[in-house]
Amino acid sequence: MNAKINLENLTPAQPRSAFPKEYDAGHLHDAYALAASDLNWASYALADLRCKLDNLQSNLQKEHKIHDLYFEELKTFFGMYEYLIDERHAIQSDEAERYGKEWEALKANAQKQTP
Repeated sequence: MNAKINLENLTPAQPRSAFPKEYDAGHLHDAYALAASDLNWASYALADLRCKLDNLQSNLQKEHKIHDLYFEELKTFFGMYEYLIDERHAIQSDEAERYGKEWEALKANAQKQTP
């Protein structure tokens, strides 16, 4: 299945010459795979920050007897962002895989039709 951009719905700020007329499964695979890769890096960075927060919390509690309550809001935000990134990563990965398979099928079909 080829996804097409309807050039009639572009606004004046989007000149028609700036867009190709069609996108195929290969283009969509690339876009979704890039998004999945970026989200994977974001997940790694967030996990690293959470680890550093845990170490900071531990050190501050040992040295200054700071209560857990002061860290709960930050930990809640980390949990929300981890969930959001993981969910978006799963969606982007699934779409990249789906379009990758479609692209491979299109290439195989094209090779069969070429003498």
